[in-house]
Amino acid sequence: MVGAAPLYDSEGKMVGAIESIRDITDRQKAEEKLKYITFHDSLTNVYSRAYFERRCTAWSVGALTRWV
Repeated sequence: MVGAAPLYDSEGKMVGAIESIRDITDRQKAEEKLKYITFHDSLTNVYSRAYFERRCTAWSVGALTRWV
């Protein structure tokens, strides 16, 4: 994630920019793990009822464009 903002001097003249960069790798890994846990049975590691219900709902409203 990258953000930037202008940097002004005491007269209000823009003299540069300040940038911040954040590594979101850990967050993305945690989100993927949570997604896996949500849609897979903990004992068998096959898709859970929640997964099939979500897929059926998406199919019934015509929003099924990609796999979860």
